[in-house]
This record gives sequence, structure tokens and C-alpha cells, in this order.
Amino acid sequence: MLLTMHDCTVTKIDLEEREEETRMTWHLPDGIWIAPGISCHEIKKTCRTAEACIVFSGKELFDYEDDLSVSVCMKSRWHGKDKRMLTETWEYMTLPAFITQMKENGWSFEIVNTYTEGSMFLITGDIHTPKERHRCEFRISFIADSANYFWNDIHPDRVW
Repeated sequence: MLLTMHDCTVTKIDLEEREEETRMTWHLPDGIWIAPGISCHEIKKTCRTAEACIVFSGKELFDYEDDLSVSVCMKSRWHGKDKRMLTETWEYMTLPAFITQMKENGWSFEIVNTYTEGSMFLITGDIHTPKERHRCEFRISFIADSANYFWNDIHPDRVW
């Protein structure tokens, strides 16, 4: 893959509903990772971009409730030195509710894994809150016709 969001942080999500499609824009102030082979840059190693955004768009982005969901692990209880998880409490949220939580509570999220199959996306990661330093996992899944990545510059000194 020539572009990856792994270990990148999203600080803001914008939704724009148009007549012909819905757009969801993720803002990543610390950029994304790009690998050699990107036609617009001649780089020899995988490196970080400057501030970036990703625009997911599609006609069916919000047509079906099951097509777009956010699950947040609100509580985890760990045990022992090996940190075995004893219990998890997951809370389902709509995307607008998740965006409200981000805005009102200062949440951001770090992307750990991105899975795509056709137009279906499943993204997992960790939520960061200003109040708590513990790990709070999340999963977001949706269908989008396209994902477009935008950035202004690269940082060849910030290599993977």
C-alpha cells in the first residue's frame, strides 16, 4: 500500500450532505504515511506528510443504519501481569453522536488498523481523551464509493 493511516491521529470529522452524495472528511494534523511509488513525490523511504485530510464520499454513506456505525469500548477491566482482559463494555454510537463526543469532550483517535473490501471500510484504533490516559478502543465501519487523500507537503525527515 502506498498510503497508510496507521498510527495517525484524527482530531476532527466533518460531514457534508449533498444532494448527489455525502462526504465525510477526517482531519489529520500530523499527516499520514506515504511510501515510495507515489507519483507526485520522489521519496526513497516511507515518510510522513504534513497536515492531511481524507475525504470519504458516497451515495449510500448514510442510507442504511448498518452501513455506518461506531462502537466504543467504554470500560475494560484487566487482570494480572499478563493483562488478560476480564470484561469489556462496548457502546454503539451513530457517527453524528461520535462527532459530538469528539467536539464536546476533546476526543481524538489514533488509527491502528484499516480494512477495506470493495467499498466497505472497517477502521479500528484508540480514542484519546484529555482527561484519561487509558486505552479506549473504537471500531468504525461504513461504505464509501471513494476515499481521497490530500496533503500539502511531505516530511522526508520523518521516516517510518
